[in-house]
Amino acid sequence: MVCVFILPAVFFALFSKNKFLSLYHLETEVNWRKYLIALLFAIVLFPILISMEYWIEQFPFPSSIRILADNQNALIEQMMKLFLDEPGFINFAIMYCLVGIGAGLTEELFFRGLLMPIIADATKSIWIGIIVSSGIFAAMHFSIYNLLPILFIAILLGYLYSQTQDLKLNIFIHAMFNGFQVLANYLHQIKLLPTDIDDVKTFPLIFVFPCIAIAIFLYSKLISKNENVSN
Repeated sequence: MVCVFILPAVFFALFSKNKFLSLYHLETEVNWRKYLIALLFAIVLFPILISMEYWIEQFPFPSSIRILADNQNALIEQMMKLFLDEPGFINFAIMYCLVGIGAGLTEELFFRGLLMPIIADATKSIWIGIIVSSGIFAAMHFSIYNLLPILFIAILLGYLYSQTQDLKLNIFIHAMFNGFQVLANYLHQIKLLPTDIDDVKTFPLIFVFPCIAIAIFLYSKLISKNENVSN
């Protein structure tokens, strides 16, 4: 993550002779009320995206694509179990830092902080910057079933950053969303959560639809102070 995502951002700041924190809008004041809204937003996104993946899995893919997608999912699950299923609080803390905070920081810094503005400046369109950087972000996760859900959340995060110019807010949402799976896995290990989050393939629609409504409301609050996007 350091080599692929952080170093390009650091070198770009050095060669452009800009201060790192100001270039990536990391100096903005923390609005704790907005961060609480962001936390709730990250939580309600979880059942929505899990259900989206399940609905996509039901699509009648050609057998060759189905086999490839199933193999991708199996490999990803094996890799995650390799890291997350080690018992103990120390492993939980390490994985939360790596999977949650680490991925949230490095990926937001590169894709939203660096790549999106570069593409937007080159094309003179913020929406091209959002969509292209989001497409690359989704493709780099190497998952057919997760491609659209990841693209969806990436576009949301890209638009959010274009509105708020607060990369810390993006990092926080990304880290909380990733960290939720790590936390749920740990709570299941210590018997505080009866359900293994890895076994949850979808949620009832009666639960998903309210989550969608809540997510829309919370997202509107996150972008409410800066509603204009220049093309």
